[in-house]
Amino acid sequence: MEKAHGSDSGTTAHIERFIIPKNADPTCTHLNRSLIEYPDGVKDPTDGTRLVLAIDRKPIVEWFKEQFDKLRQSIHRPIQPQRKGRGMKI
Repeated sequence: MEKAHGSDSGTTAHIERFIIPKNADPTCTHLNRSLIEYPDGVKDPTDGTRLVLAIDRKPIVEWFKEQFDKLRQSIHRPIQPQRKGRGMKI
């Protein structure tokens, strides 16, 4: 990959397909685009109308709410009172 020393402009150019490496077949680069699946509501990566952050195809806000509910349920389990008379008497 062609890269300017001391910067990541070469990496960015490679990701954005400005630079095609010498060992890459330019006739097959269209295959990379067909493997990308976008979240619901996003048809094109250049569609700047909205930014969707998702984890496992679930909007990130819903994912965090679900995780928070799981955590809250595990923390707020009812505390069972200790029974008297358990243990050894000397």
